[in-house]
Amino acid sequence: MENIINQLYQLLASLFCGFLLACLYEIYRFWTVFCRLGKGLLLLTDFLWWLLAFALIFVLWLNYVPGEIRLLFFVGQGLGFWLGRFYCARFLRRSLAALEQNLRNIKKRAPVLFTFFLAVGKIIIWPFILLARLCDFIVHLLLQIIRIPWKFWRWLKRIGRKLVKRKKK
Repeated sequence: MENIINQLYQLLASLFCGFLLACLYEIYRFWTVFCRLGKGLLLLTDFLWWLLAFALIFVLWLNYVPGEIRLLFFVGQGLGFWLGRFYCARFLRRSLAALEQNLRNIKKRAPVLFTFFLAVGKIIIWPFILLARLCDFIVHLLLQIIRIPWKFWRWLKRIGRKLVKRKKK
């Protein structure tokens, strides 16, 4: 009997974790749509979102399912996420849409206050923007390094063609 109660407890914990992840995902989705993030920053925030989701699931897994991989845990996660996504999401979307409308009204009626909030937001996001720019620079640098052998090979082929043309003449 104790084993069944323990499994029920694990199922409820995984349902709650899935439900919490769904609610957090809706808030994250609203934030990305409202802020109109660029591709680089969106990539970084997506990575941070999945890192947070993985950490939450991992901590739950270590606390409630010690060393056991059970289908019950994954079913509970999926069912909780589904419940949160399709039932709680409606309430969150309405609430966040009302919040967005209020923020837009503040922007129209009190531009100084909105500018203050925008400046504070930019200060908070500033390190992430720098990190995204650094990642973009590193990716472009790696692409240039990868292209160097290709350019060198094309240069060698061009010289080889010129030498072959001279020998034919």
